[in-house]
Order: sequence, then C-alpha cells, then structure tokens
Amino acid sequence: MAPDEVEIVHRDPAFVVLQKPVGVPVTATKDRARGTLTEGLIRRLQAEGEPRPYVGVVHRLDQGASGLVLMTIRGVANRSLHRQFAEHRIERDYRIGVHGEVPDAVTCDRPLIVRRNERVEVVAHGTGGAVSAMTHFRTLARDQVRNTDVRVIRYALLEARLETGRTHQIRAHAAAAGFPIVGDRRYGSRDTDAFTATESEAPAPGLLLHAHRLRFEHPLSGERVDVVSTLPGWASTEAV
Repeated sequence: MAPDEVEIVHRDPAFVVLQKPVGVPVTATKDRARGTLTEGLIRRLQAEGEPRPYVGVVHRLDQGASGLVLMTIRGVANRSLHRQFAEHRIERDYRIGVHGEVPDAVTCDRPLIVRRNERVEVVAHGTGGAVSAMTHFRTLARDQVRNTDVRVIRYALLEARLETGRTHQIRAHAAAAGFPIVGDRRYGSRDTDAFTATESEAPAPGLLLHAHRLRFEHPLSGERVDVVSTLPGWASTEAV
C-alpha cells in the first residue's frame, strides 16, 4: 500500500487504529509479501520522518474483510494490548451480510479446530484439540439489497460480537448456525453469493464482513478507548 492510502481512524503516540480495505492482507502471506497494511503503515511513518519506525500487529483481519485493525507504534504498548487480546478484554463488533433464516439474536459457543488445510471446523463440546469460541449474533435488518454491476444481492444484516478471537471464528460460527456470510466460498458454497440476476457465473461479490467497532483500555493510561469505523454501504441498515 502507498503511504497516502493508509487510513488512520484513531491515532495515539503508542498505537493506531487503521481501516483496512477489502483485499489487503494485514501482514505478509504465503501468496503475497508486498502491499500489506503493515507495510503501508511503515511507509506512512517513514514519510512522516520516522527513520526506523516500529509497527506491532495486535490482531489480524481476513484479507477479504474490511474494517478496524489495531497496531502498536511504540513497543511500550505491546504488553498491555496483547494481554487484553489474550484475555478477551478487547471488545470487537462486526457487521456481516448473511443468507438464510436468521433469529433476532443467537449465541454460538461451539468449539473450533484448525485443520491442516487451514480450514476451521466447528466441532462438538469435548472434542480433543478444540479451542473454545463464543460469538453473539444480533439481527439488525432483513431483506437488505445490494446492487452490483451484474447482481442484485439479497441478505440479512447482522451484528457479530466476539468474546474470543479465533481464526475465522465469525465465518465458521455463522455457517454452522445456518446463515453463511455472503461471498464466503470457504464456509458457504456457490449459493453463498445470494444473487438474483441473469449472469450466474459472475464473480463473487466479495466477503460481507466488516470490523466496525473496537473498545479497549489505553495501554498506558488505562482510560477506555472506543473507536468506530466508517461503514461500507452494504453494512448500513439503509442499504436498499
């Protein structure tokens, strides 16, 4: 990412909260070493006069998702923020667009296992090797419509709140609960595109998963920090 493409939503001398665009990885992956959010922030700090900037990643966000990512820019902030993350004290709210029949509210607490192919499997309680996971879902709007160049996508808009921060947790829990996220080919299916249009072989509309809000304790002062992102159009309750 170019330095001027890095969107800083909240800035502090010890940390920043960035808004990650769709398709940009937070850190280097096996398929992509350049153009990451971390690299963009380093270049942004260098352009501001930091000769050897420090950037620490507190948590990640799927490449296909968008929204808030917390990073440290001073090592002194690492210990507190990583502890808060490990102890599940960083509150994270997401907006997701899903298919299927959705209840007004539901909590999924089924454990997860990461398989060798990096796919996360939702398993029964007591399964060996599984880790605990809990996601709270709340329906914000039904019968939402998103118009694209070739598709009219119909979906329900939900808020997802994490109590744990496991790999692909929201995606796996939503699919297991019967309402997979739009555009999620890994945990949904081709039907996960949920379109009504003539060109059925058109590309998927993208993963409708957006990290909307972060709440945590300031790593130095202990004061409460509450950061809210700009919502993409599909994540608004007035998306029709």
